[in-house]
Amino acid sequence: IATGSKDRSITIYNQITMEQELVIKNAHESNIYSLCQLSNNKIFSASADGMLNVWSIVGKEFEKAGIMKGHKDGVFKVIALTKNRVASCSFDNSIGIWSGIKPYNNIKMITMPSFVSSIIQLKDIELLVSASTDINFFTLTDYKKKPKAVKKVFCNSMNALAELKHRRLIVGGSRGLIFIINNELYTKEIVINGIEMIDRNDIGWRGVFSFIMLDDGSVLCGTPSGTILHLEGVFDQCVYKQTNGHQKSVVNLTKVWKNKIISTSLD
Repeated sequence: IATGSKDRSITIYNQITMEQELVIKNAHESNIYSLCQLSNNKIFSASADGMLNVWSIVGKEFEKAGIMKGHKDGVFKVIALTKNRVASCSFDNSIGIWSGIKPYNNIKMITMPSFVSSIIQLKDIELLVSASTDINFFTLTDYKKKPKAVKKVFCNSMNALAELKHRRLIVGGSRGLIFIINNELYTKEIVINGIEMIDRNDIGWRGVFSFIMLDDGSVLCGTPSGTILHLEGVFDQCVYKQTNGHQKSVVNLTKVWKNKIISTSLD
């Protein structure tokens, strides 16, 4: 398990024992917000310093393999794409598509009208989805095509995205609203319709920062209050269970193995 920290370090932990195996100090000049790994064993780190750094693990040591420049402000998130590519989103309202192979060139820089808080690639399909005030769908086979957008269905900014079973997306907003977008987006024309909204403001949370889908199709949600919500029956009558364990915002949920989840928080 790799973690990035406000102290600018990257740490590798053993999944079983949770003991530290590798640490690199001062990996960036500012907070590290996000990490991802490609199949070529390269680790990509995104930081408030505006850089994407590339790392190799050689034996028990980190080696910096490259630096990816192009964003004009802090890089909030980096994710692995298919075909040895990565995608990033920045506080400068841009999305970057990069080669994950040396010399790690920028393939495409996309300027968005507002800050993009989350990006994912849909499984088995060359589509990148971004969340801000709208939900946009980008084809990864033709970068010249304009994105398809779901507009005027969300009343606040979107914080989190996750792909569900049955070809659906779950979208979380800063006011605690959750939206499910149905499988029409998987048609060739990327027709976006049939929006369903689950308004869970009665729960009292103040937003949704992260999602993860479990093997049984239920969903865990991380919230700013430090609560983790377990949503069951998201396609029918939504019910939830609440878990309290953190004192501050749950900013990330990661499935390790056999439905074992690691949650990271600002506490």
